[in-house]
Amino acid sequence: MKKALLLPIAALLTSVSAQAKSIASDDKQIPVSSVSQVVQLAKVERDSVTKTVSVVVTDHGKSTDVSPTASIYLTFTAFAEMGNVSTSFPIDHVLSFASAVRKSAGIYEIKAQVYRDEAGIQDITYTIDTNQMFIDEDKMRKACGGDFCDGELKTSIEVKETLKKAQF
Repeated sequence: MKKALLLPIAALLTSVSAQAKSIASDDKQIPVSSVSQVVQLAKVERDSVTKTVSVVVTDHGKSTDVSPTASIYLTFTAFAEMGNVSTSFPIDHVLSFASAVRKSAGIYEIKAQVYRDEAGIQDITYTIDTNQMFIDEDKMRKACGGDFCDGELKTSIEVKETLKKAQF
């Protein structure tokens, strides 16, 4: 009987919520001096183009409260002899970065810890769909018609955020 009562209580304590959003590419320069980590998630060479997807974590310094101490960006480069294309996406400002992995083609997962006023400190998982980014990069190269195709890619990614109460 006691176990039956504990399960609903445990479920409430580890409540999960999710939301999705679209994030547009950002041409903001990431200050090199603040980069604390780079995690390469994918590197593919096809048709003389080397495409790389990475997560870049920047450090904001220490905090005396629950202010974010890091920012997470997803970056993309597609380097070729006839053109270099790149872009980045600001994912979030976080308390701490935990991990980043490639789940499947075009799908990546980032884990971090955030502070949300209404919910306190939360473990967050960002599931990122970059498939539109790859489609837009291909369209950009085709629009160049075989000429040099350097530039910032204007596109967007879909990000699903799943929050779970942090366990201490």
